[in-house]
Amino acid sequence: MARSKSAPDNPSPPVIHSLIATLTNSVDSQSVCRIFSIPYNIRLEIYRLALRQYDDETRLYPEHAFRSRPPPSRYRQRICTDLLITCKRVYMEAHDIALAVNPHTFWDASGDVLNERGYPDTKKYLRDDLSWCFHKYTVEQRAAITDVRLFVSKDWLNSPQFQMFCQLKDIAPKRLRITIRPTEWDPQINGMINLDHAWMDNFKYVGRLKNLQLEMQTVEANSDQLETTVQDLLKKSILLAGSRSLGEVSVTRDRYMGHGIFEPGWEWINAVYYSQEENRWKAAEPGSRSPYQIQYVSTTVEWRMQ
Repeated sequence: MARSKSAPDNPSPPVIHSLIATLTNSVDSQSVCRIFSIPYNIRLEIYRLALRQYDDETRLYPEHAFRSRPPPSRYRQRICTDLLITCKRVYMEAHDIALAVNPHTFWDASGDVLNERGYPDTKKYLRDDLSWCFHKYTVEQRAAITDVRLFVSKDWLNSPQFQMFCQLKDIAPKRLRITIRPTEWDPQINGMINLDHAWMDNFKYVGRLKNLQLEMQTVEANSDQLETTVQDLLKKSILLAGSRSLGEVSVTRDRYMGHGIFEPGWEWINAVYYSQEENRWKAAEPGSRSPYQIQYVSTTVEWRMQ
């Protein structure tokens, strides 16, 4: 896996608390508009439905990209924000809803133009200083974030970067989903499918979390190793800040067919393919194609607030 890109040396941008404060002109009550005759709580539900992401069927994921999603997630996501430019009153009521109802997805990857390098459905790439992933957000916008999704390697979970993420003061998601893809179990050195518990200690810095999902994917041949790791995780509870914990734990298992070769998108990093004969990932020539599809297993361990 490529290493996360270091943050720039320039100082942090000035803190902006809210964009609403910049709306200095008067706001029309729009009393003749039918939507404002609907009770406010129902209007909020309408806004939430209108601002949720959806499949953009014109933008299919590159099937051999290093982090291409398994079916049925075959399309990039899109959010239509046209609602927010209809009038000032709608904007004031709904300006932070898209941030609250949609997942904020990040990959442990470097690169400046992610869409050209095969990293689908991403907002940012993870930097060493993770605060820069949100540096253009206002304080109000950062507080609205409730759902974060990370696609990382097992080594990243045990790195200082994950601890820094958990220590972010103004990013406190209620839901965190972490995915370790089949090629992220140290494929270059053919590491075993195992995961120690040191990374879990970082949740002591997290205060608002109510749901944690850890999705682990690997090839069918390694399913026994994965199951051993899962059974070990099922014995653990997640200790949070403020003497809180996520103690209710469950597991979901799935299988899917997928390609046996992935390309990272950088000319200086080899593509990798899965050798069925050796049961390991090996370097492949750029542009190679796997002659077969292989069976993958995916297991998600979920911790919830009791």
